[in-house]
Amino acid sequence: MPERARLQPLRKRRFAAEGLTLQKIFAAVLLGATLGLLASVVRVASQSRVKGAPEPSRSEAITAWQTSQQANLLSDEKHRRELAEQARRQILLESTRLKNDLQHAEAVADAAQHDREAAMAQASQAQNHLDQLSSTVQQLVQRNEQAAKEAQAAKLEAQEATKQAHTVTTRVKFGLSSRHDRHSIIHPSSERDASNPKLAGLLRKVAIDQEVLVAICTKEMGPPGGMLSLWGQAVQQAGIDNAIVAALDPDCLRVAEHLRMPAFQPSLQGGAFGATAKFQALSQRDSDVEAASDGFTNATAYGQVKQDEDNKSAPGNPTLKAEMMGLSPGLFFVRPTRASLDLVDLITSRLLARPSANPNKMFNEAILMPTSTQHISPGVHARVLDYMDFINSGTLFSRVKGNPLLETHPPIMIHLSCHADKLPRMHAIINHYINHDSNALSEFS
Repeated sequence: MPERARLQPLRKRRFAAEGLTLQKIFAAVLLGATLGLLASVVRVASQSRVKGAPEPSRSEAITAWQTSQQANLLSDEKHRRELAEQARRQILLESTRLKNDLQHAEAVADAAQHDREAAMAQASQAQNHLDQLSSTVQQLVQRNEQAAKEAQAAKLEAQEATKQAHTVTTRVKFGLSSRHDRHSIIHPSSERDASNPKLAGLLRKVAIDQEVLVAICTKEMGPPGGMLSLWGQAVQQAGIDNAIVAALDPDCLRVAEHLRMPAFQPSLQGGAFGATAKFQALSQRDSDVEAASDGFTNATAYGQVKQDEDNKSAPGNPTLKAEMMGLSPGLFFVRPTRASLDLVDLITSRLLARPSANPNKMFNEAILMPTSTQHISPGVHARVLDYMDFINSGTLFSRVKGNPLLETHPPIMIHLSCHADKLPRMHAIINHYINHDSNALSEFS
């Protein structure tokens, strides 16, 4: 730990100080022994002079000196032992003190490290809390911005709906006051042809009884060998001569021309795309509607009225509710009437106001919802096409496939509305109904 590393030099200095103290003590012991020996010699000599005794013989002097030396040595040994004992005790005390100081220093270092770790943990928690607050503030800002955008979009949609409702109401009033039937066919005229002479000339050339089969093609359908190519070949094999391609992309126009099919590229306003472009292009025909259903039984395709079992508010008088599957905006027939013009204008304006809206929902609301305080209906006459003649791909692959009786019934038209892998299923459908391959549909569910 960093604090322990900082204490290492302090410990080394204390151990060095302890060694120096021991050296001083041993030097003092040796010096004391030497001084004691000299003092003994001087004491013996002075005693001899004081008493005035006769000079001893040499042997006696030596013996006396040896005896004195032994006594002094014994005395010095005792003194040295006492000093050594004192030194040992002093060393023990000093060692104990140093050990206690070291333990205290380690405890202080551990406490400091613990405090540092606790401070770091608190700092980390504070940083995390700050990050969470920052993230929350950022989310709130984004939500406020999104709410402002949605409010602006809703405001624009309300303005557009009000404008369109006024337009539709004006048209309806005009039709009633002028005694024109809003559902009668509007025949071609030089005045109407002048708005788009090129398209008018193409329609006069292709239409049979003023009717054409229109395929509205986007960029994804246009590559050679794609869905537009398959559709065009199937139409030609079926002998349909009044088919026309509304190409929303130059590539689709080139493919249609390569197939020698009548085609045009509509001029769309406001950067329209996708479903918006489809309804805007159809506004050039002004028609009532016959649409295919997403249903798969009589009840789901054509609708039913039944008791609402979920309504618990009136147990003695059950309420009724109407149910039906939606109409398909991908396969429908339109007739040139004033009501149909109001319909496509209404759908186009709503999709332009809300590009992200669901075109299927917009299509069904405009046709099926009655006039109310929230909605003004364009008043079209709508009819549901026979769901087994104009069949959706969900019904085909879930009910018809594998049923010997239903498989022998040739539909008029098949709409691939329920599956994403459209191209391989188109190949299978053509092989089954045109090339008479009875196993062509078996690999799909």
